[in-house]
Amino acid sequence: MFGNKDNNVDSNSSLISNTMKPIYILGNNALSVYLYSKFVDAGEKVIIITNRRKNLIMDTMTIKEDFSLSKIKLKIQTSFWIKDEPKLLIITSANNEINADITTLSPSKLTNTPIVSFTFLNDCNHIEGYLKKPLIPAFFDGYLTLDSDKVSNLGRTPNVDILTDGKDDSFIIECFEKAQIKITPQTDRNKLFWSNFAPFAVGSLITSLFNKTMSNILKEKENRDLLSNCCNEICQIAKSQAVSINGDEIIKKLHNVPSNYSFDLQTNLSSSKFGELEFISNTILTISRNKEIKAPHLNHMIGKIFNITLT
Repeated sequence: MFGNKDNNVDSNSSLISNTMKPIYILGNNALSVYLYSKFVDAGEKVIIITNRRKNLIMDTMTIKEDFSLSKIKLKIQTSFWIKDEPKLLIITSANNEINADITTLSPSKLTNTPIVSFTFLNDCNHIEGYLKKPLIPAFFDGYLTLDSDKVSNLGRTPNVDILTDGKDDSFIIECFEKAQIKITPQTDRNKLFWSNFAPFAVGSLITSLFNKTMSNILKEKENRDLLSNCCNEICQIAKSQAVSINGDEIIKKLHNVPSNYSFDLQTNLSSSKFGELEFISNTILTISRNKEIKAPHLNHMIGKIFNITLT
């Protein structure tokens, strides 16, 4: 996918024109580095906007893909702000970091720029209000890990689910396809969110509760029964939002999680970071209570995780 093993790629190559409009990526995580590598490989000028306070991205990163057995080293071009008008802005910030991250952006420089957001948000109004632009929601269906100066793409070829209901659809799809990123266009905003949030939330919660990988959890029948009940409950919550999703499909997706993958929530809790837990629990608990939906297994699991974090 990226060339020969241990191939070195210079993002500042003279082959990339200084007059080319850049793609900016806002985020401090594995997804930002992975997307950076794909767009650079496609000949784009790409810049990652990093966090002054907590920058996890090194000057040189290694990107490894299990499915193609490829590995490259890549020089990363970063900035603390947007210098030039972008051709495209991609947001990968975690939901608990997005509010702080967007303050580094200049809305006046984004007037003509499409904005694709991979941040898990059901309500984007406050972000769109600040940027004075609508966000195009997208979700990364794959398994990335960040370990110091290495990003690994575990398992099969990843896919991007993206909302296509606006004037920039063809341009955005062309950009991603040029970068050899598999795209699945979606037209229902609610279904796009819930079909991705459901496996993300259930997988994050159950692996955090037991502090095990999904493959180890699925070895025990009691845990498989808990997983099935949780999937059925989150399907009922989604149904209250006029979205029909299938519990068996969620279970199937979680069975396909690579054996060496850990959900971000599990990693974050071990580092005493609770923002993602609050986002997942607030989304589930607020809707289930407002709609009077019984979700005893999800509620019990969330309560136990909070109790564990407080001890």
